[in-house]
Amino acid sequence: LNNRKLQFSAYNWTREIHWWAKKFTDIKFTWTGREANKVADRLAKARLPDNCSFQFNFYVPSCVTNLLHKDYVNSF
Repeated sequence: LNNRKLQFSAYNWTREIHWWAKKFTDIKFTWTGREANKVADRLAKARLPDNCSFQFNFYVPSCVTNLLHKDYVNSF
């Protein structure tokens, strides 16, 4: 994201991120480790159903509800 090295496997994602970044006057990308972002880590590892390349969740996916609750409880 910070133009250090081109990763062809993530090119479309990177291109879209840069497109959205241009919509803001001030933006900064910061790497965050798995321990600080457990919900995103769990979503990235979640398995899609067979024969499905995309999944839309109207509600919070069940695979992250416990993590979200823990984040909320630990925020106090």
